[in-house]
Amino acid sequence: MAAILASNRAREAWEKGTGLGNAWLRFAPENLASEYERAPGFFESLDLNSKPDSGWEILKSLSDGLSKSQYRTELEKEIKEHLLDELFNDQLIATGYRELPSPGQSPVVINPARFETDDPDWREGTLEAHGFRYGRIRITDPAVMINGLNSKPKGGSNSAIDNAIAQLLKTNPEFADLPRKTSCDLVRNYLGAAYKPGNGLSDQNISKAIVRLCKRKRINRNSN
Repeated sequence: MAAILASNRAREAWEKGTGLGNAWLRFAPENLASEYERAPGFFESLDLNSKPDSGWEILKSLSDGLSKSQYRTELEKEIKEHLLDELFNDQLIATGYRELPSPGQSPVVINPARFETDDPDWREGTLEAHGFRYGRIRITDPAVMINGLNSKPKGGSNSAIDNAIAQLLKTNPEFADLPRKTSCDLVRNYLGAAYKPGNGLSDQNISKAIVRLCKRKRINRNSN
């Protein structure tokens, strides 16, 4: 039964996911995505109105275009590293079809640890790490796996965890000052979902959201 449930969950995540080749920009922080879209690519950087008279001028024009487009290339690398970091930290779900050591007939949830040191092939949508290879990889926001919530851009709207924290703060202003384990349990209880590998509801992930939204704990100066 556990294997069937795991398979069904992986299939659901895969069907709701975004292909790896597009996911790095789809799940990019809003500020980086906007900056990337504004940055010129190689051909946009070329001065097509100029008419170079010599081979040297042609080379210089190409060199200038490459230099101007380098920033866009660096942004792409930064955004991709951000996605890998979120996958490793269990904040996004990666699913794919196992190709090695034996081919799989259904998608599986890829262990977040696979993304610690090994880079995927973004164009092919594959990952090879520690003797395993996965293909047709898709990335899914854990919010779609919690209570049937719809997927939304991570940088453009609140996640399910953020919303839960906001609601808990309304009902209990002292929420941020509770022991962190207690706060994490309250968030999971609010969402009606227990932690499972890949669903983003680990203590570590929820704690990051609490710190981000609630800042540091207040110090009770009246306590002894």
